[in-house]
Amino acid sequence: MGLTRGSGHIKPIYTQLYEQKLVENNEFSLCLGKNGGKFSIGGFNESLLIHPDLPVEWSPLHSTGKFIIHIDSVYIGDKKLKGAPSSAMIDSGTTFA
Repeated sequence: MGLTRGSGHIKPIYTQLYEQKLVENNEFSLCLGKNGGKFSIGGFNESLLIHPDLPVEWSPLHSTGKFIIHIDSVYIGDKKLKGAPSSAMIDSGTTFA
């Protein structure tokens, strides 16, 4: 289940569901956590937010066809890594699911 444009003219599943009026929004949410995660098509469940007072961060599809996020810092335990990357590509890993 690809989440980007992919090859050819195949639209991502969230766009197909939106165009068929099966979901309210042309978006998906992906939460990665220590003990699992959550994947939603058509929006997100606000009741699952750990910090509902903070805004949800959205990442648009980059012109490369990938989802790219900005990274402020990277920690291993309580140690900040020097020279960490400033951006990363987000992948749901659905190929292996």
